[in-house]
Amino acid sequence: MAYQHAFGDVEHIKKLIKIIMDQTKTTFDEALKEINYTQIWAKSVESLAQARKACYP
Repeated sequence: MAYQHAFGDVEHIKKLIKIIMDQTKTTFDEALKEINYTQIWAKSVESLAQARKACYP
């Protein structure tokens, strides 16, 4: 369950970043910086990795 939530969070953020990329014609990293999501993205990916490790040791 925790893994599914973490995965869903990452997917949601990825969709938001893609919208920004499309609107501003920027790269993934540029869009992250533009919307100040760099730390949020890093924490979401870390959370997903921890949940996966806990579920699939």
